[in-house]
Amino acid sequence: MTRDTAIKIQQSGRAATAMLIALMDQVREDCSDDEFQSVKRGVGLTIGRIQMGLIEPVLVLYPDVDDLPKD
Repeated sequence: MTRDTAIKIQQSGRAATAMLIALMDQVREDCSDDEFQSVKRGVGLTIGRIQMGLIEPVLVLYPDVDDLPKD
């Protein structure tokens, strides 16, 4: 993998994480507490998969990518 590809993966992972967090804010008022807890759990698990499955492998190869400015 090239450094440019690593940067794209890192940026996309961050963007996906931000979108998932925003989703929780958007649906909070439209869900019961139980439903919201289910959404929250799904978001948390998905963010964990993004971090461990995409971002962490990139950082093993290109640790400096984590130091890039956040968009």
